[in-house]
Amino acid sequence: ATVPFLYANIQHDPLRDFAPISLMARGPQVLVVDPKLGITSVDQFLQFARKKDSRLTFSTAGSGSSSRLSMELFRTAAKFDTEFVSYKGGAPAVNAILGGHVTGMMASIGVVINQVKAGKLTALGVSSAGRRSPLLPAIAPLSETVPGFDAQSWIGLSVPSGTPRPVIDRLNASVVQA
Repeated sequence: ATVPFLYANIQHDPLRDFAPISLMARGPQVLVVDPKLGITSVDQFLQFARKKDSRLTFSTAGSGSSSRLSMELFRTAAKFDTEFVSYKGGAPAVNAILGGHVTGMMASIGVVINQVKAGKLTALGVSSAGRRSPLLPAIAPLSETVPGFDAQSWIGLSVPSGTPRPVIDRLNASVVQA
């Protein structure tokens, strides 16, 4: 879904070349920071982030990753600046925080939940508007501080366009049943 907006020379058109079957999964991201900052709330984070000399750096799982795009949306909505450092995947991006090389990141909950529960990362907010995650029920949605903010990752199933409608319908029914 994001490829046409991120890259100039792609070989396909996702709207023309694929037919959707079903949404498979959707999940929020979580804003995490290095506990050494002493920041424990989104309000504290935004006060720190909006200072001219805050020098925030955020790791991402890659330039077009959901971690980068979610953080960019949050940065824009909450009106602060940061420097992004792209890594080749979620694990190296998390390791950059743990090693003290960057301030934090917006990450899939599954990527950071163990470090959050162990106190190695501080979770400040989840990116689903108005809904807490059952995986981190004590962490409030970022939308409580930045109204309207909602940035969730999703996974969809599709087939090449031109696939017969009965095949698409059968696949959809199977996904829904599963």
